[in-house]
Amino acid sequence: MPSPRRKSWDVLAWAEGDVGVVETAKDLFRDLGIKVGRDRLFALLGDYGWIYRAGPDGRGRPCQGQVEDGRLSMIPQSHYQRRTGELVLDAPQVGVRVRGYTNCAAGLRVKVGSL
Repeated sequence: MPSPRRKSWDVLAWAEGDVGVVETAKDLFRDLGIKVGRDRLFALLGDYGWIYRAGPDGRGRPCQGQVEDGRLSMIPQSHYQRRTGELVLDAPQVGVRVRGYTNCAAGLRVKVGSL
């Protein structure tokens, strides 16, 4: 049986899915005790050259190479407009896959260890 600290990692690895950057930051803290937070994790992904800022909204977008390497993905976002009930497409969210989680954790362990 996996330890409680590794539970979210095991679920992610089993599902071979992806989660948003906010959830990844929370998982890194819960599983490994690494306090990174959403903004610092986005900055780290930018430093790695994994994401870039684009479009009128300035949101992070994964670089194609990182999508092809299986580190990041795009998670489609949408909502229903309350007044009309119409489905509205929102800007996609950066998704972190298992390989990206592993690479981030390894890089952050090195950074934390050198402080």
